[in-house]
Amino acid sequence: MERIIGINMNLSIIAISRSGHNFLKENIKAWLPNSVIYDLENLFGCPDTDAAILLKTDFNIILLRDYLNNIASMCFLNINYENCLISWKNLVFESFKKTNRIGKKIIVFYEDFKDNEDYRKNICNQICGNYNELKLNYVPNCNGNFSSFDKNKYKNNGTKMNTNSRWKQILNTKNKKLFIDIIKSNKNNINLYLKYFNVSNEKQQFINKIFG
Repeated sequence: MERIIGINMNLSIIAISRSGHNFLKENIKAWLPNSVIYDLENLFGCPDTDAAILLKTDFNIILLRDYLNNIASMCFLNINYENCLISWKNLVFESFKKTNRIGKKIIVFYEDFKDNEDYRKNICNQICGNYNELKLNYVPNCNGNFSSFDKNKYKNNGTKMNTNSRWKQILNTKNKKLFIDIIKSNKNNINLYLKYFNVSNEKQQFINKIFG
């Protein structure tokens, strides 16, 4: 059966704050311009969340960003983080088959999506999109916030943003203490991060130092 490219779709993107979900959404809109995309930020921040809204979508895309970088971006903007941390944990459970609350799901890792063309093409193929890179360098403005660290400095040249090193950048800001306090007070999330993500030796050493 011939695959139909660019058909109308209803999709949801399920992620936490400052995870790159607006960047993902803009690229998917470029691939499927006539589709409806529900941006479900922090939907799973409470254990009794009703997931019925997901039943009307053709695909549910879970977006996961590196935990340290994600937390750093939230801390830099002083975002209310409690629901974010719960939602991140629940989305990790869902992504790695510890729970099964979300049907028709596709798991996307932000770093791979941003850095790897073949990875993006694979995601595009799964949702029957028409691949292009029209929005690859576009930094979306969400409620007045572009990049947490860079603001709108690179709004049309996103590849110049060093989003993979936010966890190191925040250590040189006034938000360092908040960042470290959140990490220390949520060891269960750190354990999930170390178990399921490709954590570099440098990050592992940083985590070991925090927990002594």
